[in-house]
Amino acid sequence: MASRLRVRGFAVLLALTCVALAASGAGPAISPDAAVSAQSGQGSVTDVTLENSAVQTGETVRVTAIVENTGAERATIPATLTLDGESVATREPSVDPEFPVVVTFEVTVSDAGEYTVAVNGVDTAQTLTVTAPESSENGDNSNSGNDGVPTEQSPTTVSVDSENVSIESVELGSPSAAVGETVEVTATLVNTGPEVVNVSVALEFDGEVVTTATAENILSQQTTAGVTIPYTFTYKPQQAGTYTVSVNGTEAGTQLDVSGGGGLFGFLPNLPLGFLPLGLLRTVALFVLLPIAAVYLVLKAMAIYLGY
Repeated sequence: MASRLRVRGFAVLLALTCVALAASGAGPAISPDAAVSAQSGQGSVTDVTLENSAVQTGETVRVTAIVENTGAERATIPATLTLDGESVATREPSVDPEFPVVVTFEVTVSDAGEYTVAVNGVDTAQTLTVTAPESSENGDNSNSGNDGVPTEQSPTTVSVDSENVSIESVELGSPSAAVGETVEVTATLVNTGPEVVNVSVALEFDGEVVTTATAENILSQQTTAGVTIPYTFTYKPQQAGTYTVSVNGTEAGTQLDVSGGGGLFGFLPNLPLGFLPLGLLRTVALFVLLPIAAVYLVLKAMAIYLGY
């Protein structure tokens, strides 16, 4: 009789445990990659610079500004260039809280006059003076077809191997990571040339290129003394090991140790599981397989209790 009571108590306890496990996993999964947008007060603009305060109609006007993220997460911070309060162009850089981004605007103005230049309401120290060039003998004006509308121009894209661009340092966000975990690698770029440029950069593991990117709007030290611009790669290594990490040949001060996870299912991160509907499989496991297993265990316990 005591043996039967112990079996009955075990069956009840087992059934309650299975029900509790099913209820604990029923919540919906939340993606960690949810998009973050700039909120009011999350971004700020400083050091708005007008590289040349006096130009002729049709000539390029270049304006730079530093955009900072005052929030706690990466966000898209809109930066809008205005001339006399009229919107001319907008940039939307993605900015990390600890890494300000330099945005560059290049426009041409076809109407002579004086303009107040600002980015997000922050004025440059000087006003922009646009004068009309002297008319040629035939009276032709090559800019007459623009109707006074500013035209955007993009900076030239160069490589790190060019004469005026170099990498000052490379730093790892963390010296260790698991297979499939995001690794951040930040390269500090220096531009000693006369103008703002975009720079093609390559992330390398043990000397082999694993991903490439374009670092935009690298400010010139000739216009802003001592300025250096950070660019951050994000990469998910797929194989365990110890790697020497570099950007265009400039190595980080520490190596990256990538672990394989270990354990009974440590091999799973190396499998190509991206095609599987993991969310659906999780739901099936929680709401179909687990209840079936619980019912089976309860029936099995009852069969033992009844002597079958």
